[in-house]
Amino acid sequence: MALLKETDRLELSKALEKLDRPVRLVLFTEQGDKGPSEPNQIMRELVEEIVALSPKLSLELKDVTTDAELARSYRIERTPGMVVMADKDDGLRYFGVPAGHEFTGFIENLIELSGGEHHLPEAVLEQLARVDRPVRLEVLFTPG
Repeated sequence: MALLKETDRLELSKALEKLDRPVRLVLFTEQGDKGPSEPNQIMRELVEEIVALSPKLSLELKDVTTDAELARSYRIERTPGMVVMADKDDGLRYFGVPAGHEFTGFIENLIELSGGEHHLPEAVLEQLARVDRPVRLEVLFTPG
């Protein structure tokens, strides 16, 4: 059964036409003794539906246990976990299912990443230029 309604699918297809460059998604899930957990299964189905809507999106499915070395190299610490990249890996990761309000932001991030451009004010760029060591930034969402 599809997770996206047909009207949402049509709207999403139109939005994904804005993709300039290919975007690669590497989704790590985990098979438990009783199969994948519900969030892992939902994430896989959702991402497969999204990728089917644009030839500029590709999906690689990985298992965090059997592909443990690759998961470590991408810093995937929990599942579902997804690497999102265009030409190179810039460290963009999604953990959990981007549902509800997070879904729109997820799609907007795919489009922005594909365009290779940012919309940051000059003052922010100047502050970022002064960062002189690696920084890990986590943005957390809670339902509400």
